[in-house]
Amino acid sequence: IALRRSEPALTLGNYRPVIASPDVVAYVRQLDGRRLLVALNLGANTTTLSLAEFGGHGAIVVATDGAREGERIEEQLLLRGNDGVVLRFD
Repeated sequence: IALRRSEPALTLGNYRPVIASPDVVAYVRQLDGRRLLVALNLGANTTTLSLAEFGGHGAIVVATDGAREGERIEEQLLLRGNDGVVLRFD
């Protein structure tokens, strides 16, 4: 909730759905040059999501597994089973 309040792109930004595997719900929110990806793996199996079409890199700002917060992502986002992340693109 704190991120949602501090990041206007999450509430006011343009919404763009991301095509992913059947178990993954993902979308990008963008406002004033700030882009965030919300990605949720609703399945039990690990999967990856390509970030190439979005510039390919950023940092996880919120994650189901708090140990991943701050993790740098380059090109491929790994989503474990029942995992969710919010990634801020550079």
